[in-house]
This record gives sequence, structure tokens and C-alpha cells, in this order.
Amino acid sequence: MRLPGILMLLLWSLCAGFTPAKATENCGISLQRGATPQRIVTLNQHSTELLLQLGVGARMVGTAYPDDAIFRH
Repeated sequence: MRLPGILMLLLWSLCAGFTPAKATENCGISLQRGATPQRIVTLNQHSTELLLQLGVGARMVGTAYPDDAIFRH
């Protein structure tokens, strides 16, 4: 398994979510996204640690379901 390739894919997908305002339709409901997210909540430990490594820990306001102590550098 190529860990760097997987991490780059995750980084790319995370950055793709931080685009300017955009309208999306989901299940017949039109959603309008405004500015870049300023608060982030993670729902598992690996996403928490990934965001910390990406340097957006200051935007994190909560996390759930930790398996171990959060790893910080």
C-alpha cells in the first residue's frame, strides 16, 4: 500500500472542500455553501490527527470517538 499516495489523495479531497461559495443539490434540496469553514468537528481519531497534521487544529472545536490519546507534534 502506498501511504504517501493515500495521504495526498486525502489532502486533495480535503482541499477540494474548501472552495468558494457554491450551490449543490442533494436529494432535491438546494444547498448554498458560503465562506470557507471556520469550525471543524471530527467524528473519529484518524480524521482528527489528519487535520492536526494539516495545520487546521485551531479551527477544530470538537472530536468524538477517540481510540487513544491524540497524537500531536
